[in-house]
Amino acid sequence: MNTINDKILNQVLHQILVSEHLGYIELAVLGAEHWDIVLGKMKAHQGLEIRELKVENEALGVLSWQAGLPCPDPRMMQNLAQMLARALYFHKNQRQQEQLLLMEERSIIARELHDSLAQVLSFLQIQLTLLKYNLKKMMKRLNRKVLPLLPVLNKHFLAVMCSCVSCSRPFV
Repeated sequence: MNTINDKILNQVLHQILVSEHLGYIELAVLGAEHWDIVLGKMKAHQGLEIRELKVENEALGVLSWQAGLPCPDPRMMQNLAQMLARALYFHKNQRQQEQLLLMEERSIIARELHDSLAQVLSFLQIQLTLLKYNLKKMMKRLNRKVLPLLPVLNKHFLAVMCSCVSCSRPFV
């Protein structure tokens, strides 16, 4: 797909500058100032022709020029202004379409990522539930094995304590 850019606009304006014997031509693009083009030298004492570049009442830029001799064909300059306005309008619409497609793509990716994260979190939640269940089960088994040993351990502990106490008493 062919798209317009500042180099193409520069070539078109240079061709018009030469073919229409203009001394100066300027294109100011609204919202894309890096596309502004100035060719020739403006003469302070000479009048400046100005055409606003509009499509459907949307201002897109301004075309300005100073005529040389012979004077440029007014219809040619009006057609140039209309052509530039349409080109800028279609370029702007194309960029907006590209932005919409990009936003739609990002939205789809975000949805897919969200779904994937939800699946992973659900899986982790199931794993955590299983882990808790298995820990409770292990604790019950451990309690069944350890609880009967506690009275025996307690009895041996008391015996060791008594022997320690009797060993540590001073002899009289």
